[in-house]
Amino acid sequence: MAVNLNIVVLAGRLTRDVDLRETTSGTAVANMSLAVNHWWRTADGARRQEAVFVDLVAWGGLAKICATNLRKGSPVLVRGRLQYNQWETEGGERRSRLRVVVEEIQFLAGVRRGGGDEPVADDGEPPAAEPVDEDIEGGDDDDDGVPF
Repeated sequence: MAVNLNIVVLAGRLTRDVDLRETTSGTAVANMSLAVNHWWRTADGARRQEAVFVDLVAWGGLAKICATNLRKGSPVLVRGRLQYNQWETEGGERRSRLRVVVEEIQFLAGVRRGGGDEPVADDGEPPAAEPVDEDIEGGDDDDDGVPF
């Protein structure tokens, strides 16, 4: 029995702002990069970290939602599938890329919509408790998993 399964689930933080573009036919496409960290301790007890950077692409309405609500440092949970592309440059060089096509994305922190300062939950409802001011670019929490 042949079994084929192509499912990817990742949690991490965006390494840059979402790059939203349109195809010639008008379909929205968002390109993003996700940093996923792995932590471990060596035999002598030293803490080590390995960061893996994964290219993501989202299409259509999902691409627009990502561009509106996410920015560099945003924590997300992504479910999608692997896509392998090959092409040849104008100079004749062969290139390839492995990326994740996003089929579902979950914002792991409140998002800011419309450029406002008030956080909004992923379901569009205001948070029930007083919002915590999240300073993603600043802050001194070294354990947030962002390798930059």
